[in-house]
Amino acid sequence: MQGGFIVIPDAAGAPSWLGARTARSLLAAESPLPSRTVRENEWISQAAAGEFRDGLIVISAGAWFPVPGFAAVPVPSATGRPVIAFGLNPRTDSPWRALCRRAGGDLSGRAPALSSLGRPPVLALDARSCAALRSGKRWEELLAEARVVHLSPLDVLEDNGLRLCQGITSLQYGGAERLALDLHRELRATGTAARLLVLGRPGRSAFPLPPEGVDLSDMPRDPFSRAAAVAAAAGRFGADLLHAHLLNAVEIKALRPHGIPLVLTLHNTSSGWPADLLSLAENDAALLAACSLGVEAEARRLLPALPVRTAWNGIDPRHFQQSPERAAKAAAFREATGLSAKDLLLVTLANPRPQKRPDRLPPVIAALQKECPGRRIRLLLAGEAAAFSDEAADCMEALKQAAADCGVEENLIFHGPADDVPALLAAADVLVSTAAHEGLSLAHLEALAMGVPVVALEAGGTGEVARAAGAAFTMLPQSAGPEAFARAVLAAADARISGREAVRRCFSLEVMTQRYRQLYRCALTAPRQPGKTLWLITNNFTTGGAQSSARRLLTEWHRRGIPVRVAVLQEEPDDATPGRLALEKAGIPVLVLPRIGPHEAAETLEPLWPELADDPPQAVLFWNAVTSCKRLIADGLPRTPIFDISPGGMFFEALHPAFDRLRPDIPALTPADYGARLSGAVVKYAREKSQAETALEIPVHVIPNGVELPENPVPFRGNPPCFVFGTAARLHPRKRLEDLLEAFRLALPGLPPCGLQIAGGVDGEEEAYAEHLKQSARDLPVRWLGGVSPITAFHAGLDVFVMISEPAGCPNASLEALASGLPVVATDFGGASEQVISGHTGLLVPNRDPAALAAALIRIATDPALRRHCAGNARSHVAENFTLSLMAGRYSELVRGSVASGGAH
Repeated sequence: MQGGFIVIPDAAGAPSWLGARTARSLLAAESPLPSRTVRENEWISQAAAGEFRDGLIVISAGAWFPVPGFAAVPVPSATGRPVIAFGLNPRTDSPWRALCRRAGGDLSGRAPALSSLGRPPVLALDARSCAALRSGKRWEELLAEARVVHLSPLDVLEDNGLRLCQGITSLQYGGAERLALDLHRELRATGTAARLLVLGRPGRSAFPLPPEGVDLSDMPRDPFSRAAAVAAAAGRFGADLLHAHLLNAVEIKALRPHGIPLVLTLHNTSSGWPADLLSLAENDAALLAACSLGVEAEARRLLPALPVRTAWNGIDPRHFQQSPERAAKAAAFREATGLSAKDLLLVTLANPRPQKRPDRLPPVIAALQKECPGRRIRLLLAGEAAAFSDEAADCMEALKQAAADCGVEENLIFHGPADDVPALLAAADVLVSTAAHEGLSLAHLEALAMGVPVVALEAGGTGEVARAAGAAFTMLPQSAGPEAFARAVLAAADARISGREAVRRCFSLEVMTQRYRQLYRCALTAPRQPGKTLWLITNNFTTGGAQSSARRLLTEWHRRGIPVRVAVLQEEPDDATPGRLALEKAGIPVLVLPRIGPHEAAETLEPLWPELADDPPQAVLFWNAVTSCKRLIADGLPRTPIFDISPGGMFFEALHPAFDRLRPDIPALTPADYGARLSGAVVKYAREKSQAETALEIPVHVIPNGVELPENPVPFRGNPPCFVFGTAARLHPRKRLEDLLEAFRLALPGLPPCGLQIAGGVDGEEEAYAEHLKQSARDLPVRWLGGVSPITAFHAGLDVFVMISEPAGCPNASLEALASGLPVVATDFGGASEQVISGHTGLLVPNRDPAALAAALIRIATDPALRRHCAGNARSHVAENFTLSLMAGRYSELVRGSVASGGAH
């Protein structure tokens, strides 16, 4: 089929990585034909339109060739008939295979049966078949007249699920090696097709290779031969992703030309990284997976071009439980060691390496002996030095010398390799660790799961485990001396607090596997480059000020020709808010996600991911969105600029409690860990900037709200017969209208004939509150107008606008009043002081001080010169600082700057 074409039909809603798997398989098979992805069934219409004159091969997305030698040419027809050859999946018993068995592989003349079977995994149409479609022949008619034959070189394997290969340097005893093995088994046990590739031979005792593992240790040791072997094994398996452990930078770079997406786990802080890892560039890996937030912070600083996310290490708690058999073994071990129930057995689980610093433990034993002379103290050291390792030998020599110097040689028990770690821990009183640097120690987790307290020096992810385990884990600074360490050991041994629940909740194998599945999806589907569309994600488009600002910004961007899209988290598809209807009427697409419940963030966002993949964001703006959803979206878009807009008081009220309980699905300890996922944050007034910077530890920009200037300002009335105050606010306790009513009551004796008009409907289910307000004001000259539109018509009937600004960032109600040329009296809260310049655009009074507000009402109502001065300045103040055009331009500049700077987050 020289000059033919290959298409990969992509079914609507199918993961994009399925087509990528097939395209890589074609590349590995050295197919001579060009290929492209089309929508399912479009290939027929494209062939009819003359797209494929020299022949066509159609391969299902997700299919791959298990062996080289893909045949691109269907068998010729001696009769001159069109030829349609097909390939099947030899591992499944499909209706096509059953029909082939009965017909001997030649299905010519069976058009009715074939039409009902759908499309096989591979179809190859020769030039005559393409010409027939081009001439107007329908597909069913072509099947009836063509020669239809099975061609075994076209056979492929198929799978619509994720397929994963892990690659690791060896399976020698070690934390990274055991983690890779456990993850491999758990992935397979929970339905993910997984294969483990082992690249080299162990330097010490090793774990057995699982039956489905692939031993590549006989390959030449040069990185390019290794990379070719890994890529070939992954290709035969149909892997969508390679998850690498302990590979160095040269090996990782050698894999890049093979095109398979790579996730690299960092098992240690930078001091323990493989050689030259700092040389990794932007496209050398799809994602870095740090075993702790401490490791992530280092990777973010040292490898800024690569996105990094944390997946906490995990163990299987079921393997680390007390049992009668283990209790008996523990008692026998302690008795053989000469330890009674009151004596202390300390355990350290670590292969001898300089970073573990076991030589710091003998002084601790000496301090313990001094502290409690009536108790025997033993230190059991379990671990195996790597063969031919000078560093390991030096480490052991330093340990023995330290023990001799402290006179505690007899207190040390050298256990060697630990085949039964749970049994050792069952005998222990405390697990101790003096590592200089650490990723996230599996030994700590194993001890906690066994109910054994841990005392360790701060290193890497140690603080994260300590935070989760509480009193079961004592973390000391690296500078802690032997005496302080000994006191901590005694306190831990006597308290004997269990950390089992922390392991189950945050550091279990099940939790770790779920987290890696999230990261695999992220590596495969998250946009690699910014797109053109600006996405805004918010809760809803009700009538609040924040929602109005978002709607205005989107509408202005749309008017300027900027592609915008919206996703809402708390709206019903069939019950649109007025703001959403206005956006849709303006031609702005709004994606209504399933309404979020208290624990449904992941389910709510499920429809969002394919939309983001199909229409990659130039940037994402969170605008008053649910915290749990923001965290998940920011976590899942590592190369997309993301901004959290308008934190405000409610932002911090929601943000800080979100970190009171650890969430292993999005590991984080503080708001700053969330901030690390962002390109920046935006506040609406300057005084809030420092608070946001302190909480999030990222750049924070000040962009106030913007409004349109009405064509004509409100005419000034010097001494009207009835002076009219007005405010616009939803009837909700947060608006504190009772404070305004109290101030108005206090001011009435000093005011000229006047009235107060309140525009705003009842917010949500606050009918009782609204009724209480109205009852409290029944003896006052107050009119309740409900919702009003347009707001300029309301302003036209006022002399002064009054606002209780709590809570508020950059309140729109006062901006709109100022834009209409009204003086504003407001309480000093949030960004009100940047709008209401006291004595210049209105009067500003202390917050929650009804007497001060009453005095301001009297002053402005009885001083026409002051009102005229403020009215004249109000409109120009808005024009210079708070227009919609200014706001839209500032946000556009923010996004452009972030896209231009690039970098992962």
